[in-house]
Amino acid sequence: MLCAGAPTRQEMSRVPAVYYLCCWTGESGGIKVLYDHVRLLRALGVPASLASYGAFERADWFAHDPLAVPGRSDLLGLVRPEDVVVLPEFCMRDRELAAARCRQYAFVQNPQLVTGALDDERYEGLIASSRPLAAWVRERGRPGGRVHLVPGMLEEEWIFPPRAPPAERLRVLVLDRLDKHQGEPERAYAELLRHDRLAVTYVRPRLPRDAFVRLFRSHDVYVHLGYPEGFPVSVLEAFGAGCLVVGFAGLGGLEFMRDGKNCFVVTDGAWEAAVRRVLALEPMPRAAWAAMLAAAHRTARRCNEARTRRALGRMARALHRAPGQVSPFSWLTRWTA
Repeated sequence: MLCAGAPTRQEMSRVPAVYYLCCWTGESGGIKVLYDHVRLLRALGVPASLASYGAFERADWFAHDPLAVPGRSDLLGLVRPEDVVVLPEFCMRDRELAAARCRQYAFVQNPQLVTGALDDERYEGLIASSRPLAAWVRERGRPGGRVHLVPGMLEEEWIFPPRAPPAERLRVLVLDRLDKHQGEPERAYAELLRHDRLAVTYVRPRLPRDAFVRLFRSHDVYVHLGYPEGFPVSVLEAFGAGCLVVGFAGLGGLEFMRDGKNCFVVTDGAWEAAVRRVLALEPMPRAAWAAMLAAAHRTARRCNEARTRRALGRMARALHRAPGQVSPFSWLTRWTA
């Protein structure tokens, strides 16, 4: 459903479109963010679509979306000079896209995955998912270039009432995020297993999002290890599920992770410190545990869909405004104040 006051379909056909390139298959936090952007932009009345990229063209996860562009060649034949193509990290070296006659933006979700120069002249602007990441991107972009901050979010359906502190032995969840680490989860898991007073679960394969949330709901502690992300959604999911978080903040986690307030943060890469912090939780007073879960719950509620929608509305207005020209999305002002 479009927001009240949005342009008609005929009017939408005359304004620039926004295309997000996707290069992931299966369950992925990165693909979820792109889906969210497209969904929220469409709800605001902005013509936005996903476009498959590279080896994953015509992937199964496009089948349910009739507006998705099935492949890169389809996109290059469809895109107009006034349209905007948003490239995630993996797509930044693509020569065909670099030569395409369209406006291009670079969307950085993870600094370690950036494959191209952010100060490339072809980028009209850059998009980042947290304030710390926006600062990182701004340092590497063109001097004076525009950086759009579109923060990550947690939907209301994944936020549950705060739980009571654990009464029995701690149930600890260690999540192996596949290629997103240097072996820290395995080492932390092996060390935690040595302590019989802990019930430790180790999860390695990718799972549907609802399965992960069920895991957070059935455990007391989530040990968050891995490389620094632009916005660690799994930490927010644990916050919303009532699971106390111990682990790395990385770059994007600095946006909302507060050591000793809503979680326990250890130095990135220091998995031994994470283990020690987990072991120190057992004598933690119940009142202190409850206060930390309540603070995490408030954080999850602040990082909501409305905040991300407002940021996308501001971005849409800026994307389609030339000097001395009124944005075709100027009507979005009432939704982004």
